[in-house]
Amino acid sequence: MRTEIIGNATTIYALCDVRGRVRYVGKTVRSPEQRLASHIHASKRNARLPSARWIAKLLSSGVLPAIRVLERAGEDWAARERYWIAFYRKSEPDLLNVADGGEGLAGYVWPIEQRAKVSAALKTGAYFACEVCGKQFWRKRYAIALGENRFCSKACYGKSQSGVHKVTSKAFVRAGVMAAAKIKLAASHCRHGHEYSSENVYVNRRGARVCRTCIRTQQAAYKERLRAVP
Repeated sequence: MRTEIIGNATTIYALCDVRGRVRYVGKTVRSPEQRLASHIHASKRNARLPSARWIAKLLSSGVLPAIRVLERAGEDWAARERYWIAFYRKSEPDLLNVADGGEGLAGYVWPIEQRAKVSAALKTGAYFACEVCGKQFWRKRYAIALGENRFCSKACYGKSQSGVHKVTSKAFVRAGVMAAAKIKLAASHCRHGHEYSSENVYVNRRGARVCRTCIRTQQAAYKERLRAVP
């Protein structure tokens, strides 16, 4: 188990906009590049904090925020972070920090046992047996509420639907018929390439357009078959 000393080589940094104005002050024990990448990743996943919303807005415009190192602090990193936040609040009214600084545990790596305990406390849900293959699988509480706890995978769900007749609603069928009728009405030629001109088309009792040329061709072929019968 490796535990870093709290406050060891803590970097106080600032996030700046395209004009170089400081918009956020923070701390990190990682490299500035890694911390900036972490900010960008967090803004894409959950933009609740003002700094995350600001970064998300920049990214939507194709712009990345710039990160500037203010100083390398030691064990007094909390006091130095509070100093820099107070300093920029005087000159930058748009500073996005919601706290005065000095919070958290810079550089502390939680022991494996503690991380496992926290993970177990946050893990809410239950195990289920797949109705198709019998495999045990885990589902979170929100998935259980949605009824997604019968099958372990999409493949098993697909197998469960094999041979099952799916009832199609009347509204869905009606919408499909109307869409097909709209496509046919928009056509300028029949499926055999004859133009729907006023002389070559008539409307039958169902309201559909009928090609006269196709009807004459079909009638002629029918008569020819009758003549061939001995």
